[in-house]
Order: sequence, then structure tokens, then C-alpha cells
Amino acid sequence: MTPAKPKPAPPRRRRRILSTLVVLLLLLAGAHGLAWWRVTGMMAAGFADWTALRRAEGWTVEHDPPRPAGWPLAAELVVPNLRVEARGRGFAEAVGHDSERLVLRVGPRRLDRLALRWEGQQVLRLGAVAVPVAARRLEAEVPLEPMPPLRPVEVLAEDLTAATPAGLLQARQARLLLSPAWSGAEPALLAELRADGVRMPAGAVAPAVAAALGQEVESVGIVAALTGPSPMPPSAQRARAWRDAGGQLDVRSMALRWGPVASEANVRLSLDAALQPQGSGQVRVIGAPAAIQALEGAGLLPRATARAAQGVVALLTRVPPGGGPPQVELPIALTEGRLSIARIVVATIPPLVWP
Repeated sequence: MTPAKPKPAPPRRRRRILSTLVVLLLLLAGAHGLAWWRVTGMMAAGFADWTALRRAEGWTVEHDPPRPAGWPLAAELVVPNLRVEARGRGFAEAVGHDSERLVLRVGPRRLDRLALRWEGQQVLRLGAVAVPVAARRLEAEVPLEPMPPLRPVEVLAEDLTAATPAGLLQARQARLLLSPAWSGAEPALLAELRADGVRMPAGAVAPAVAAALGQEVESVGIVAALTGPSPMPPSAQRARAWRDAGGQLDVRSMALRWGPVASEANVRLSLDAALQPQGSGQVRVIGAPAAIQALEGAGLLPRATARAAQGVVALLTRVPPGGGPPQVELPIALTEGRLSIARIVVATIPPLVWP
């Protein structure tokens, strides 16, 4: 005896089920649309508040009318033709940024973060100097929580090009991470910067250095901690207060790989009585003879200084206990605008002019 086949649902019941599903979908779409509208409205209000605050501080902020976008995947606010310029209040010259388009975005995966994406042509301005900048990707992420603990701010650029007065500067990738801390014994600000595949402007690298080390820097990285009261925006008064409070810039690691040369340095900097940088530290170098030869060939080191440096390097070069290429560890110091390595002056630093 064959089992009885289940009877299909009556047409009226099927229509009722279908109608219920349609109503539920419409309700969900409406709720999603309402949430999107509310978040984009909050973003527009927040951007308007930020604009008003900057203008009250004397900044110039201009842009075309913002428009919401991104539905249904994210809440976005598109700000076309944004121009920001800061002047006064510690800025010796006007500092500005022009962006063809800025996109502010809050996505479902990171509701606690605001993503900023700069699109199109960008221009950085310092006084009368304008530097056009372009990148395949130029983004930043900032935390939305106003209360501690504060989270890091990250900026990422890929295929970055900047038309500087010295020539075209290029970087395959650059990443900046700023981690604010509170007070007490903790650093006021931690900064990590790494750039890979950096091609220096032709006018910024002497031909002899480029011939010896190459036109492209394989990688450069800096890890630094700024302690003490904030010296920003920079001014002589803030710099003096920062110095008197024991403020320091602790460069924990400054690494460079450029052709046959690899180096890593650490240095602790502060301000002297004339509000000029001073400090000391150590540097480890692989390929130091090639670097000295390149600097001498470029005319950046006098012949006698280069010979003395080669002699010091030959005496102090050691093979690491675990093996590897020979390296030399030398003391570095910055005093009264002179940068010295192993007590040999290798560069003169222009004095800081505080507003």
C-alpha cells in the first residue's frame, strides 16, 4: 500500500504566507533605510559641527554640499571639493589640503570606527608651495568613541605619488599608526610609520648616492613616543612648556634598508635652552663602508672626514654572535645643530624657527 502524498497548501494559505514574507521584507527594508538615513544625518551634523569649530579657530573650510550615499551596504557622506587651510595659532605659514572628494563611511562590520577615504586629485599646501598628490588608495580610520581608552588612528596609502619641488616622490605603500595615551607615566602619543618601495625625487638624491645605493629605498620605518604636554600646534610658548615639563621624543627604532645598507637607530631627543633639538643614541649599520663612500662621492662628507670614518668603522665592525653580515654599532649625538656619529660631524641641522 503506497503512502499518501502530502497535500499541497491551499492557494489561499500560500498567498497568506507569501504576503506575510513580503510585509516582513518591507519592514526590514524600511528599518534598514531609516537606520541608514539616521546615521548619514548624524554624520552630516558631525561634519557641520567640525567645520564650524575649525572656522571659529580661524581656519578656512570650503566644500560643495555633502550628499549621503552608500545604501544599502554602508552609511556614507560624500564631501566634494573640500578645501581646508589652517593659519595662525602656532602655524608659521598657512597649511592646507585640497581634496577632490572626501568620503566618510560607517560600515556594519566596524560600527565603532569612522573610515575616511580621499578620492581623486589631492593637493598639500605649505605657504606658497603646492604639492599635488595622487594615490590608488588613501584611507584613514578613526575611533568614534569619545571616552577613554582611546583607540589608534590609522592612515594607509598605496601607490602614492607626490610632485614635490625637488621632483616626483613615490611610495608603493605607506602606513601611519597613531596611538594616543593619557597621562602619568604613559607616553602622550605613540607613532609608527612604515613606507616600502620609496623612490626619492631625482633632485633630492645626489647622483653618486643614487649610483651607490640605488634610487629606491626598500623600506623605512620609525617607532617613536612623544611624552609630556602636547606641543601642538607648534609655538615657542608650547615648546618651552613642553621642555620645562620634561617632554621628550623617544625614537625607539628608526630602520632603513637602502641598497647594500641596512641600519637601525634609537635616539632620545629633547629641547635645549635655545629650544633647539638635542639628544643622543646608538646606530647599528650593515654596509657602512658603502654608505660612507657614497656620501663622500656626493660631496656630503669631506675626504678627510670620510677617511676617518672608514677607519673607525673598520676598527669597530663585528660579526653578530648568531652569525650574519658584519655590522658596526656607533654612538650618535645631536648638539647645537650638529649631528655626529662616533664624534665625527656628518651633518648640520637647520635651526628650528618657532612661531
